[in-house]
Amino acid sequence: QRGGGVAIPAGNINWDVPFPRALELARRTGARVLAGLPLEPVVLGELARAQGIDPARVGLDALFLGGAPVPPAFQRRLARVWGARVIELYGSTETMLLGTSCPAGTLHPETALAYCEVLPLDGTDEGQLVVTTIGVEGSPLVRFDTGDVVRVTTACACGDPRPGLIVLGRAADAVAMAGRRLYPYDLIDAAAGAADVLDSSVFFVVILPGRVLVRIETQASGAGDPAAVLRARLPGVPAEVEPVEPGMLLDVEMLSRSPHVYKPVVLADWRRPGRRILTVDEGMIEWPRPTWAEGRRWLCRRLSTAARRRRLGRDLARGADG
Repeated sequence: QRGGGVAIPAGNINWDVPFPRALELARRTGARVLAGLPLEPVVLGELARAQGIDPARVGLDALFLGGAPVPPAFQRRLARVWGARVIELYGSTETMLLGTSCPAGTLHPETALAYCEVLPLDGTDEGQLVVTTIGVEGSPLVRFDTGDVVRVTTACACGDPRPGLIVLGRAADAVAMAGRRLYPYDLIDAAAGAADVLDSSVFFVVILPGRVLVRIETQASGAGDPAAVLRARLPGVPAEVEPVEPGMLLDVEMLSRSPHVYKPVVLADWRRPGRRILTVDEGMIEWPRPTWAEGRRWLCRRLSTAARRRRLGRDLARGADG
């Protein structure tokens, strides 16, 4: 407000401002900044392209992203698609703002607002983040366990003397595989790098017993080797890439029918109880009432996904028997 700006609430988790309307608001109001979850610019970008709009021409100067890990490969892709600087925000409902990334892309803790401690995990350069709030008056916290695992970096190119933090994700979301401990940060960074080889922003990571499957929407042919990128970023981890047709993972046609959507995710751990999700929109869409043509196309995509789910299930069953 001091700078003459105004915030336009446009959260997607309601019927009033679904993704299509949020994109319309950004264009109509000449918005310069988009603040949201890391996957939301991906959804908005695909919606824009479906309408024949180049996301880079929407006019955004910056994307403020938080609420989930935003690894470098993901940031670079979003910056290129939108022609905007990506700024990572870190915090929580309990602690408020804890960190902001600098022009060099390093996330620095907001030391005037909180005192951060990193409790080392045995045998690694990682640690669990514990916070004591300084700038919160109403409900101060003393050595609050955030549940997040971070890596600490030093000597940032921006010259800021504060250390840097790499937020790897929730400790509870760590994946033990091939003698390694993988976090959402590692998996999203690898998947985003592989997807970028195919000129795609839309991917979904399926964690299976003993291996990782990365599904990528693409129309690219004769591009580089996304599997090689995936293996290079996840050394020693059995991982494979499955290219799928556009619309298989993120169905913008259904989003355009203004459904009620939830927090979008790009990871599903099939080793744990719960829904076995294979696509982005399976996890976030409350289904609308489509036209016959839309319903037919949706049904074809769902049948293809169901067939793939059955094949993976049979593979897992054979592996368990063996």
